[in-house]
Amino acid sequence: MKIVEAKFDHPNFRKIFVDTFSDEPSFRYMLQDEHTRKSGVGWICDMKRRTQGGYYHGFSTPESNRGFAWWISPHHRPPGGVVAQLKAGFWQAPFRLGLPGTRRMLQFGYQESRLLKKYLQTPWWILDVIATDPAHQRSGIGGALMQPIFERSARESIPCFVLTHNPRNVGFYQKYGFKLVIEEPIGGVGTPVAYGLERAPFGSSL
Repeated sequence: MKIVEAKFDHPNFRKIFVDTFSDEPSFRYMLQDEHTRKSGVGWICDMKRRTQGGYYHGFSTPESNRGFAWWISPHHRPPGGVVAQLKAGFWQAPFRLGLPGTRRMLQFGYQESRLLKKYLQTPWWILDVIATDPAHQRSGIGGALMQPIFERSARESIPCFVLTHNPRNVGFYQKYGFKLVIEEPIGGVGTPVAYGLERAPFGSSL
């Protein structure tokens, strides 16, 4: 399967992001209103592209754009902190997501920032987003989208990391050499669980 480098702002990516993540446990937890969830997920995608898009190392399937992957490079870290988020438009969250949704999003964001801190401060390739059009899932696109960075990881001897809140994804990543190292609920018993997985440069356990 052919994979090409991609700009973060391809118009198809927003739809694929929304279709992929609207039913994910983390987004169902943050945005509990079924009627407004997709618009909220689309808005979060827009904010993510504004804050980190220029720093992503992206790949996609060509022409049809059935899937894409956004990696945070160990050589080019995005800006963090409240100021960067406010400039990107996150101040709109209470109006877009409501106060309960904003509170849960902040809870989710705090956990994500805390768990990623180690990997952002040392050389790791971080898989921030991988999304495949639901109509084309289980066709090998996900594995193909990761392969270019797996090859670069091996050349550079820099490991990879991914954080997911979908338990079904754990086995998928393990199939490609990732090892589960983090398992922690977002906000206590009954909330979605964060699963962190590490992959050594050659796919074996660290």
